[in-house]
Amino acid sequence: MADYSIGNFQIETKNAYDALLKAEATSDRILKAVDKNSDTKISEDELISLVDESSSGIANLGGTTNATDSKQSYLQQQQTLQTQLSALYSKLGKAKDTETMSQIMSQIKSTQAQLDSVMNSYYSTLVQPNPGTNSSVITGGLGGALTGGGGANILGGSDAGTKTANYAIQFDGSDASKMESIMTSNGCQFDSGAWCADFVTFATKMTYGSNSPHDFLNSCPNKASCPEIGSWAESKGIYTTDISKVQPGDFVLYGSRGDERHIGIVTKVNSDGTVDTIEGNTSDDNGGYNGGVVNQHSHVSRWGGFVLMH
Repeated sequence: MADYSIGNFQIETKNAYDALLKAEATSDRILKAVDKNSDTKISEDELISLVDESSSGIANLGGTTNATDSKQSYLQQQQTLQTQLSALYSKLGKAKDTETMSQIMSQIKSTQAQLDSVMNSYYSTLVQPNPGTNSSVITGGLGGALTGGGGANILGGSDAGTKTANYAIQFDGSDASKMESIMTSNGCQFDSGAWCADFVTFATKMTYGSNSPHDFLNSCPNKASCPEIGSWAESKGIYTTDISKVQPGDFVLYGSRGDERHIGIVTKVNSDGTVDTIEGNTSDDNGGYNGGVVNQHSHVSRWGGFVLMH
């Protein structure tokens, strides 16, 4: 199961986690304000309650006109789509041929896009302007704690990169054979025995299409080579060893500059100076390899540098 946490706070759902990252609402001050139960856990209900507390109410969602109906509509749509996704992932795990896998992957992408749209529609109501003021709903709901006043758009931050990390996490535990079928059926390269960079490229392509951050898919001369990805990032001014600049969705390169041997995607930056990652062609939770798997690693402290894809 994916670990959705920011600092010392556990985020109970992916949707709430995504909303907080998009809002760049990751400081302890902000999270303490959201955490109404003071239990270091943040739920969607705690974010949604900000709308209910606001004097301006909630924007229209799906034809409803009040906060209670809108909230219920959102939660019903979310539950339906998540149930559909779970069923599709179950079918994907049982698929035996490339054509069937490709069809299921297409359905997963479509359903995930619908879920993202529903989530974005609801959370966008958190920043609807208050009539006659320069404040946003979420600013009014927290007395300015999230934005400091002035009407900053709490969901206005870029989510470039975060989408890549979240997309990649869904393949956690998949072995090389399964990933080869999925990646090649989606028109991506798979170099058996050395597919870590192929996995990063695949996740980027499936998230952004051809419009990737920093034009990675079109301008990097060899997206299957870790050293060449490092050189490309250096030429773009987006290679760094400074972890304070890193965000979820950035690439992590292992090995010295020019001699990188492995690459993954950052899923979380920890307060202890480490990162959590999702990587292809790596070991499983028991340290086994056997052709490589997709796996999440926690509190990784050794790397060469990072590619800033946010």
